[in-house]
Amino acid sequence: MANRRTLWYCEAITWDVCPHCAGHFDEATIDTVSVSDYPWFAAIGCESSTLVTFGLRCQRCGVSFRMPAFYYVLTRPPTIAFFHDHDIDYRSLELEYGSYSWTWETVPREDGVPVRLVIDDELLEIELDRTLETRSYRRTARE
Repeated sequence: MANRRTLWYCEAITWDVCPHCAGHFDEATIDTVSVSDYPWFAAIGCESSTLVTFGLRCQRCGVSFRMPAFYYVLTRPPTIAFFHDHDIDYRSLELEYGSYSWTWETVPREDGVPVRLVIDDELLEIELDRTLETRSYRRTARE
Protein backbone atom coordinates (compact mmCIF):
# COMPACT_ATOMS: atom_id res chain seq x y z
CA MET A 1 0.00 0.00 0.00
CA ALA A 2 2.87 2.40 0.74
CA ASN A 3 4.18 2.00 -2.82
CA ARG A 4 0.78 2.78 -4.32
CA ARG A 5 0.38 5.87 -2.14
CA THR A 6 3.84 7.12 -3.16
CA LEU A 7 3.01 6.53 -6.82
CA TRP A 8 -0.30 8.36 -6.37
CA TYR A 9 1.60 11.37 -4.96
CA CYS A 10 3.97 11.23 -7.94
CA GLU A 11 1.05 11.13 -10.37
CA ALA A 12 -0.69 14.10 -8.75
CA ILE A 13 2.47 16.17 -8.56
CA THR A 14 3.45 15.53 -12.20
CA TRP A 15 0.04 16.89 -13.19
CA ASP A 16 0.74 20.05 -11.12
CA VAL A 17 -1.97 19.13 -8.63
CA CYS A 18 -1.35 19.29 -4.90
CA PRO A 19 -2.42 15.95 -3.38
CA HIS A 20 -3.64 17.79 -0.27
CA CYS A 21 -5.82 20.60 -1.64
CA ALA A 22 -5.79 20.32 -5.48
CA GLY A 23 -3.93 23.62 -5.77
CA HIS A 24 -1.03 24.31 -8.15
CA PHE A 25 2.69 24.59 -7.43
CA ASP A 26 5.23 27.38 -7.58
CA GLU A 27 8.22 26.88 -9.86
CA ALA A 28 10.33 23.88 -8.87
CA THR A 29 13.71 24.18 -7.19
CA ILE A 30 16.30 21.58 -8.18
CA ASP A 31 19.06 20.49 -5.77
CA THR A 32 21.55 17.68 -5.33
CA VAL A 33 22.12 15.67 -2.19
CA SER A 34 24.61 12.98 -1.26
CA VAL A 35 23.19 9.47 -1.35
CA SER A 36 25.30 8.71 1.74
CA ASP A 37 23.17 11.25 3.66
CA TYR A 38 20.05 9.23 2.78
CA PRO A 39 20.97 5.52 2.93
CA TRP A 40 17.54 4.35 1.81
CA PHE A 41 18.23 5.79 -1.70
CA ALA A 42 21.08 3.33 -2.13
CA ALA A 43 18.73 0.57 -0.94
CA ILE A 44 16.22 1.35 -3.71
CA GLY A 45 18.63 0.99 -6.61
CA CYS A 46 20.53 4.29 -6.92
CA GLU A 47 23.71 3.85 -8.96
CA SER A 48 25.34 7.22 -8.27
CA SER A 49 26.78 9.05 -5.27
CA THR A 50 24.59 12.12 -5.74
CA LEU A 51 20.86 12.38 -6.08
CA VAL A 52 18.95 15.12 -7.84
CA THR A 53 15.85 16.24 -5.99
CA PHE A 54 13.25 18.86 -6.69
CA GLY A 55 11.13 20.89 -4.35
CA LEU A 56 7.65 22.26 -4.92
CA ARG A 57 5.41 24.44 -2.79
CA CYS A 58 1.64 24.60 -3.22
CA GLN A 59 0.37 28.10 -4.00
CA ARG A 60 -2.93 27.42 -2.22
CA CYS A 61 -2.17 25.51 0.99
CA GLY A 62 1.59 26.03 1.29
CA VAL A 63 2.49 22.34 1.61
CA SER A 64 6.03 21.70 0.40
CA PHE A 65 7.34 18.57 -1.28
CA ARG A 66 10.91 17.40 -1.90
CA MET A 67 11.17 14.38 -4.17
CA PRO A 68 13.88 12.52 -6.05
CA ALA A 69 13.83 13.51 -9.72
CA PHE A 70 13.54 9.87 -10.74
CA TYR A 71 10.16 9.64 -8.94
CA TYR A 72 8.96 12.44 -11.20
CA VAL A 73 9.52 10.43 -14.41
CA LEU A 74 7.88 7.21 -13.19
CA THR A 75 4.44 8.18 -14.47
CA ARG A 76 5.62 9.55 -17.83
CA PRO A 77 4.52 7.56 -20.92
CA PRO A 78 8.08 6.60 -22.01
CA THR A 79 8.77 5.16 -18.56
CA ILE A 80 5.48 3.28 -18.38
CA ALA A 81 6.17 1.78 -21.83
CA PHE A 82 9.75 0.91 -20.84
CA PHE A 83 8.59 -0.95 -17.74
CA HIS A 84 5.77 -2.62 -19.67
CA ASP A 85 8.19 -3.91 -22.32
CA HIS A 86 10.14 -5.54 -19.48
CA ASP A 87 7.01 -7.10 -17.92
CA ILE A 88 6.90 -4.64 -15.01
CA ASP A 89 3.59 -2.99 -14.18
CA TYR A 90 4.49 0.56 -13.12
CA ARG A 91 1.58 0.51 -10.68
CA SER A 92 3.41 -2.11 -8.61
CA LEU A 93 6.87 -0.53 -8.53
CA GLU A 94 9.00 -1.12 -5.46
CA LEU A 95 9.35 2.55 -4.51
CA GLU A 96 9.73 2.28 -0.77
CA TYR A 97 11.71 -0.90 -0.36
CA GLY A 98 13.93 -1.20 -3.41
CA SER A 99 14.01 -3.32 -6.48
CA TYR A 100 16.13 -6.11 -7.82
CA SER A 101 14.68 -5.72 -11.32
CA TRP A 102 15.71 -2.13 -12.16
CA THR A 103 18.16 0.57 -11.16
CA TRP A 104 18.28 4.32 -11.65
CA GLU A 105 20.56 7.32 -11.52
CA THR A 106 20.24 11.08 -11.87
CA VAL A 107 22.87 13.52 -13.03
CA PRO A 108 22.70 17.24 -12.24
CA ARG A 109 23.15 19.68 -15.14
CA GLU A 110 22.83 23.43 -15.45
CA ASP A 111 19.89 23.20 -17.86
CA GLY A 112 17.96 20.27 -16.42
CA VAL A 113 18.10 16.73 -15.09
CA PRO A 114 18.70 13.51 -17.03
CA VAL A 115 17.14 10.50 -15.31
CA ARG A 116 18.45 7.09 -16.32
CA LEU A 117 16.58 3.87 -15.67
CA VAL A 118 18.16 0.49 -16.39
CA ILE A 119 16.48 -2.89 -16.75
CA ASP A 120 18.52 -5.87 -17.88
CA ASP A 121 20.74 -4.48 -20.65
CA GLU A 122 18.50 -1.59 -21.73
CA LEU A 123 18.74 2.04 -20.71
CA LEU A 124 15.99 4.65 -20.77
CA GLU A 125 17.19 8.23 -20.42
CA ILE A 126 14.60 10.94 -19.89
CA GLU A 127 15.83 14.51 -19.82
CA LEU A 128 13.80 16.99 -17.80
CA ASP A 129 14.28 20.72 -18.29
CA ARG A 130 14.46 23.20 -15.40
CA THR A 131 10.64 23.38 -15.32
CA LEU A 132 10.46 19.54 -15.05
CA GLU A 133 8.97 19.14 -18.52
CA THR A 134 10.23 16.23 -20.61
CA ARG A 135 12.78 17.65 -23.06
CA SER A 136 13.71 14.32 -24.66
CA TYR A 137 13.94 10.60 -24.08
CA ARG A 138 15.73 7.67 -25.67
CA ARG A 139 16.10 3.97 -25.20
CA THR A 140 19.41 2.26 -25.94
CA ALA A 141 21.36 -0.86 -25.15
CA ARG A 142 23.38 -0.37 -21.98
CA GLU A 143 27.09 -0.13 -22.56
